Amino acid sequence: MHADAIKKLYRFAEAKDRKGESLYKDIKMAHDETQLEHISKIEKKIPAGKGGDDVCGSSAWKAARGNSSSKKNIDITGLEMMSCTHGTVVYSANLFKGETYKHTHLQHLKSYEKGTKFFCNDVICKYWPFAIKVGQLFADSNPEYQKLTEDMVPFLSRFHGLGHSWACRVLYNGHWEKDGADMLGEEQEQVFSYMARLGSTTKHQSRASRRDDISSAILYFNVDKEKRMIPSLCLWLNRARCRTLLYEKKLQNLLDRRGLKKEDLPEVLQRLKKQAKLVNSKRLTVEWEVGLLQKELEGECHMIKVLHTRNATFFDTCKARTANRKIMSKKKKKVDAIVDLLSGKGIKVSKENLDTGFFPWHNTKEFSVGDDYELVDTWMLSLRYEEAIVQAKKEMGEFIRSLTSLCFDLQSDIKNYEKIRPVTLLNYSRSILANTEIVRIREILRKALNQFTDALNLNISEDSEIDPQDFLEMVEKEEELLEALQEETDEESDNDEEGEKF
Repeated sequence: MHADAIKKLYRFAEAKDRKGESLYKDIKMAHDETQLEHISKIEKKIPAGKGGDDVCGSSAWKAARGNSSSKKNIDITGLEMMSCTHGTVVYSANLFKGETYKHTHLQHLKSYEKGTKFFCNDVICKYWPFAIKVGQLFADSNPEYQKLTEDMVPFLSRFHGLGHSWACRVLYNGHWEKDGADMLGEEQEQVFSYMARLGSTTKHQSRASRRDDISSAILYFNVDKEKRMIPSLCLWLNRARCRTLLYEKKLQNLLDRRGLKKEDLPEVLQRLKKQAKLVNSKRLTVEWEVGLLQKELEGECHMIKVLHTRNATFFDTCKARTANRKIMSKKKKKVDAIVDLLSGKGIKVSKENLDTGFFPWHNTKEFSVGDDYELVDTWMLSLRYEEAIVQAKKEMGEFIRSLTSLCFDLQSDIKNYEKIRPVTLLNYSRSILANTEIVRIREILRKALNQFTDALNLNISEDSEIDPQDFLEMVEKEEELLEALQEETDEESDNDEEGEKF
């Protein structure tokens, strides 16, 4: 599940309210009392205050921030939403001040109740320690809070992870976890691109009307996703089959270049994680050892190189390029600081070293953090796409079984209606509706069987060549994924905001 907040669905405090309850109630949106009660419970043991830890590395955005903010004349500041890997909205709740870890914790709890394994967030590296702390504090009264971190796995969003430190990407990369398949961790951003259009009207509506409009939009959006499930499953299957071949070819090329075998990859992964743990969440100071400074410089230079390539290749709008440059600018400042620290310890690093990624302490047989990261990431993506093939086939089978079971249930209902004597107009109408639905479902089943069969029999060529850039970064339109980022960076300059720590 991917949880995130959209700030465009706010509501003015001056908007007129009316008596009466929402027609949809809490079908897709939590009652405001449920949200506030959950936050109040946590604040009894983690009091609210000023400040907070909500930024990772050189990140330019603050999702699920540790401190909340409020704006003048705004009653509801946004909406926290959670969606699954298919992009369907599962749960949502209003924000009354700003997005905090406490709001995200409620989404995390609902995700656990639905039996999911991964919980995805844009700053999961900062939220996860908070969730562990909450679980420890409520071990006696709410033991299920501990299960949130014991039974579930953190998943850092693929795109937003580019703004994080290299160590964070190593430790929290969802694609480096078993069963992660080809989930991007950006599914909620696709939902926001649709839901944002409601903001022009919902900001003037009463609380009940706003809840009804947003709930109906969510239900419509989910139904539309279900209608396109057949071609979507075929697309996911063929894409995974194609990418499996391509990443296996790329992996073999990397292994040949370094003279390694697949059996050596776990050792490279463990070495990378060990290096990341040594520098993760630590403030850069003169006390750092030379070896740690060197690894940190290698990792940050690799991230700048990735961002620079994306800026030149993928971004075709000024808005997207500006947001990406902000991240690059912050990373370059950190690189300059590391270079100064190394210079103070007698190690000179030139601009050429920074551009090429080959540093004075490297020899002909030694590889940098960036080289290790590219190797491990390619290996993990090849494994994840293999899982995606299995997952797509399972979902195809489950799709057929669910519709077949639904037909049997409707036929059973029709038999029950026919047994009732005397025959009433209501039961007769129910039988007609059930028969009509059976005909519709059988037509869907016919289309599904034909398209699934074609997809499974499609021959994927092994002669394809992989693009130099990671395919996952090209899946979504960059300008859509950057909407939330741009909104957050603009918000930093708002003088009307007030801070409050979780």
